[in-house]
Amino acid sequence: MNEPISVKKMIEEAVKKSGTLRISIIKGAWQGITDELAIKSEPLGIKDGILYTAVENSICLHAMNMRKDRYIEKINRLLKGEYVVDIKYRVRKINLEAKLERGEGIIFHEKTEKLTEYKTKDMSVSESIKYLSVLAKKREKYLLEKGYKKCENCGTIFFGKEKLCSKCRGEKESLTINRY
Repeated sequence: MNEPISVKKMIEEAVKKSGTLRISIIKGAWQGITDELAIKSEPLGIKDGILYTAVENSICLHAMNMRKDRYIEKINRLLKGEYVVDIKYRVRKINLEAKLERGEGIIFHEKTEKLTEYKTKDMSVSESIKYLSVLAKKREKYLLEKGYKKCENCGTIFFGKEKLCSKCRGEKESLTINRY
């Protein structure tokens, strides 16, 4: 008679055999693996031990490439085996709406349930402006609580660790370059 097999062993065996299951597990844990860069990237597939990943832009590509070894270690620990030996990145547009619909770990996922249609149709112009101003302040407060920064130069809200947004940094760098 066959002995009972634990579910844990069954899952480990399935992971060994199924590439589709491996990539699904990686996609499910992507937020935990890549932290803040999860919103700007997504794993595409694994072939011959190489994890192919889409990234939003070359800045994210460079940042993720610098952390590649850490990601490989986390992924292999998650899968309990040496399934990924390298990660290749490709710059392409990340469909943020599709990620939201799938419920992936995006910063705004807890707010999607509360989204409502705001109607200023029946309001006067001054009431509409006041109403939209309050909404903008709430949004700004929410983003700042979630790790976004306010540019010291222009006041734009952006995601990053710098003190200036990318536009202001670019303008500052071009002024510095043109002086010499």
